[in-house]
Amino acid sequence: MSRFTHPDELVCVTLLANKEGVDFTNLGRRIAGAFGDLLSTNYDDNRLFLYEGQFPAADTVNRLKGELKKRGIPVFAEFDHEENAKAAGLELRPTTVVVFGSPKVGTSLMQEDQSIALELPLKIAVWEDEAGSTWLGFLKMAAAAEAYGLKNHPVVGKMQSLLEELVRAAGSIY
Repeated sequence: MSRFTHPDELVCVTLLANKEGVDFTNLGRRIAGAFGDLLSTNYDDNRLFLYEGQFPAADTVNRLKGELKKRGIPVFAEFDHEENAKAAGLELRPTTVVVFGSPKVGTSLMQEDQSIALELPLKIAVWEDEAGSTWLGFLKMAAAAEAYGLKNHPVVGKMQSLLEELVRAAGSIY
């Protein structure tokens, strides 16, 4: 069961499935979005996986890095776009990209088509929107791999599952 409830609106979308592991996060928000733009993500759900976090952006980034460390997955880089904007004399709400991965996994994709290196290593963005909500997002792996003819490569589904697990672990109290 998944429930999307907007605190400022009288909208609640509850979805049920007779199968474990079905993610209704984006679908619930899209249905709610039919009642008003403020309830929509306004992002391409076919290209991006989005998850609304329950913690401030900085805490979410720390939780994500902790989850990666717990799983033994190295973090290669962290880009704090808010700080970079400040250094340029500009303003930006909290926006961070964490770059990570496992050479043992990504290399198998690059052995098939080295140009997919443009999509690797994996990245998860964490940002705060104009309403103060924290979001976690990443490019859906099948959509990214499809451009390289690798959509059905066995590692793509595993990467997608890992990314989804990571955003849920970093963004949810459950």
